Amino acid sequence: MARIFEQGGDVTPNLARRVAWGLAGVATANSTWQTIVDWLLTVLGFLKIDENLADLNDVVSAQANLDVYPQALIDVELALKADKSNVLQKDNTTTYVPITAYNPATKLFAESLAQKFNSVQSLTNAGGASTGSPTTLDGSKDLIFLTQTASNRFYVIGTVGAVTDKMITIKNKASSTTDITIVANGNNDLPVSNSDIRDRGSVSFVFDGSKWNVLNEYSPA
Repeated sequence: MARIFEQGGDVTPNLARRVAWGLAGVATANSTWQTIVDWLLTVLGFLKIDENLADLNDVVSAQANLDVYPQALIDVELALKADKSNVLQKDNTTTYVPITAYNPATKLFAESLAQKFNSVQSLTNAGGASTGSPTTLDGSKDLIFLTQTASNRFYVIGTVGAVTDKMITIKNKASSTTDITIVANGNNDLPVSNSDIRDRGSVSFVFDGSKWNVLNEYSPA
């Protein structure tokens, strides 16, 4: 409205003043500026300050035109976000161990698993002549293949390089009728656990942090 009054040089108009107006050929009428302003406000789509945009004709269209997300959509998206306490950050330095399905694994955890799964050892007729002088197997390996026949058939599993919960499987790949004796923990006089395998059999041990324990045995015979 200020522009209307400014055209007449009245920047701060007196709304009580009257103005004449009408159609050509018809007697003019006059009314106050206040009456004219009140009428204009009823027929024109002004955005009123005291309405705080509540007088928008179409809020959805206005949001689209302004590229503004509606509050309801923002609330839905915020509810789906992961909080900082629920994620691992790229610069994380806190010890983290995945426990349940789909937990992420850290580099440190993956490397600890790599220590538990560390390649293969193969030996051919390298056992000791008796339980008192066995050949020591590499306890850091995951799978040990033996191609042992009748003589020198005694082995002991070493604990060097073994980590807690590590499993090791020992398999005889040779066809032999003589047992291959696996002695655990280096106690050859009175083994804590041992096992005999023959003819392509196998045995698995698990390390509990101090000693090896028989997990299972298999013999195809």
